[in-house]
Formats: sequence, structure tokens, C-alpha cells
Amino acid sequence: MPISLKANSDGSAEILNGVQTVLKINNDNSLEAQGSLLTSELVSNTWKNVDGTENYKCKCWVNFDGTTTPPTIRASGNVSSVVRNAIGNYTVNFETPMEDASYSAIATQSRLFSGNATSENNRSVAIGSQTPNSCDIGTYLDGTGAENHKMVAVSIFR
Repeated sequence: MPISLKANSDGSAEILNGVQTVLKINNDNSLEAQGSLLTSELVSNTWKNVDGTENYKCKCWVNFDGTTTPPTIRASGNVSSVVRNAIGNYTVNFETPMEDASYSAIATQSRLFSGNATSENNRSVAIGSQTPNSCDIGTYLDGTGAENHKMVAVSIFR
């Protein structure tokens, strides 16, 4: 059943499961669960797909420029800061900690910033140590070692 949002003339809104209201968002931003929907379902670690399987959320993400001091965050969610510890070594600090360090961290980098096509194809990024509060990222130019990269993106799933 498709989920939709209905705006009401009084400024409130309703989330609909087909034609049945499952959640009302009042003018004061309070929530009213309708029917079998529990408010706790809206803030759980997973959402359910239509077939009942779990759909995990991205808990943290950041896109930053690692060549500036300090690294410049272009955009992020649940990231308090990015610190450069050394050349090509960064720590991404979370605003709200993860429940443990057993999350999946995914990182990538752009190869299109320096204009040197040969070296651009030999860049890599790696995940370092993980704690509930942060994750270390390493960026490299293969054959020469650590290097600060212009665009680094990190996503955390748990």
C-alpha cells in the first residue's frame, strides 16, 4: 500500500497508508498515531518494506574537502566534525554516537580534482578504526602513500 502525505487546511498534516490515516502531525508538531502504527516504529533503527523485510537507515554521512585545514564539510548528517590527524588521515566524529562499533562504514573519493589523469586513477580510500563516537578514514595515492583528497564521502549504516 503506498504511503502519502496529506496537508490539511488547519496547518496539520496526515501520513496515509492508502486512504487510512496512520499518523497525524498537529500544528504544535506533536504526533498522533492512528490505528496500529506505533510512534516507536518511526524512530526505530529499521523501517519495514512492503514485503515485511527490514530496510536499514543511513545513520551518518558526510562529504568533505580533505585538502583544507581543517577539512571543509560540504554537507553532512549526524557529523559534528572532521579532523585531519595527518596527511591523508581523517577522523569523522558523530553528533549522536552509534550503539557500538559494529557498523558498516563506506567511503569513497573523487578522482577528478587535480587534473593529473595518471595519478587520478591510482587513488584509494580505506576505513580505519571504528568506535561508537567516530570513524577513521585514510586516503592514498597508490605507489606514493598517504595524500589529502579534495572530495571524500563517508556513509555509516547500522
